[in-house]
Amino acid sequence: VKDPAGRTAESRTTVHVREAAIALQARSLEGSQVELSWSDPTAEFELQSSPELGSPLDWQPATEGPPSEREGRSYVQLPTSGSHRYFRLHRKGLVTLPSPVVLQKDQDLRLGEGTLTLVSLDLRSYQLNVSGPGRLVLPSVIGTTGSRVTVQGPGTVEIAGAFSGSLEIRGGRVALSAASLITARGVNLLGGSLVLEAGSILNSSAPLSLAGGVLEINGAHGDLGPLELAGNTTLQLGTGTGALTFASARISGASGRLAVEGWKGTAGGTGIGQTIFLKSAPGADFLARVTFTGPEYGAGANYLATRELVPSAKALSVVPSSFAAFLPYGSVTKTTVAMTGQSFVEALRVTTTQMPTQVYNAGIQVKTIAAVAAQDNLLARFWVRKVAPAGGSAQTMFNFEMAGGTFDKSTQLLVTLADTNWQQKTVRFKALAAYGAGAAQVSFWTGYAQGTIEIAGLEVLNYQGNTPP
Repeated sequence: VKDPAGRTAESRTTVHVREAAIALQARSLEGSQVELSWSDPTAEFELQSSPELGSPLDWQPATEGPPSEREGRSYVQLPTSGSHRYFRLHRKGLVTLPSPVVLQKDQDLRLGEGTLTLVSLDLRSYQLNVSGPGRLVLPSVIGTTGSRVTVQGPGTVEIAGAFSGSLEIRGGRVALSAASLITARGVNLLGGSLVLEAGSILNSSAPLSLAGGVLEINGAHGDLGPLELAGNTTLQLGTGTGALTFASARISGASGRLAVEGWKGTAGGTGIGQTIFLKSAPGADFLARVTFTGPEYGAGANYLATRELVPSAKALSVVPSSFAAFLPYGSVTKTTVAMTGQSFVEALRVTTTQMPTQVYNAGIQVKTIAAVAAQDNLLARFWVRKVAPAGGSAQTMFNFEMAGGTFDKSTQLLVTLADTNWQQKTVRFKALAAYGAGAAQVSFWTGYAQGTIEIAGLEVLNYQGNTPP
């Protein structure tokens, strides 16, 4: 180069060009096998295959496990039988597909290592089945009433925006971020975990079925659709603060329990942090299937007038567990007999040898061992059956009453025993008045006729101001 003054200058640039260090090689083997190999000492690449050169979702990891390694090369052996396939080496890590991905068929997507982001996914009326150990990020998912995303696991799927269609979780982890909004036909949790992060909301029309796995709530808030309990599921309340409201709650099927972990507050009272509400009152069968974990909580859940779902307080037993404290009166004798094949190991056999003039003048009774306040909520439960006479029926009356004086009754239950089969009876009632320990009693009247009955598994539990399950 020469300037106007006649001076010259020289500049040189050297460009080095080399072939790519990674090349995929194929070699035929005996027994209808082919061996694919490549040099990848840093394990940056994975082998993928596709039945056609169409949708980017057709490219899947070619094998379930990692390749074998020999002398600095990676090797995979595959059968040559079956339909044709295309193969490629794909760099692991973050992959983003900015263009909309539109399904043209039901699609299986097996995630390899790393993260795949689909900026826009249109399911149309098809189903996407996601498996594999990787991470899938879906900022926007569009679908129809017939479309569905099924997550098999063990990887992670993050829905960061609007999602229409239905969602089924069988394994792995599905997280709904702060920007997510589910307007789905339904969310079905069968296994794995569904995570509702702070700010994430399910549209109130979307039902949520819990049939297994873990539902994690970390500061989520807003309105959800109806909650259906169809299998054993854990509800984990995280450290966040939020109020999540379900439209309703019911059970589906003969089994299934909901274990709530991480609840904060006082049993029977309102919670703090993450709280759960139900717009309509649940049935007693649903409340009985809910357990809040913690030694200070009792079985079942309470539904407050504020529509909040909270744990029951641990109930206090007000009668002794041993039959030794039970006292017969009138023409009555008692013995303790061993039991097998039942939920209890012994029963109290009560025999009335002579019929009194009044039915209450023969029976058995036991005094309370704990104080009871007026209007406390109590639950009594016991098993009973007839032993004799062989023909005809027997009767007994259960009473919770003042121990002496006017024997004021808080509750009574007449039981008729037509045969020798065991019957379980449950009575929920409020204490008529305040009684100190020993000032109230449980009695069974047996003065209806001569005969023998057996009583087992008696418990009287005081839930105080909480509703018994």
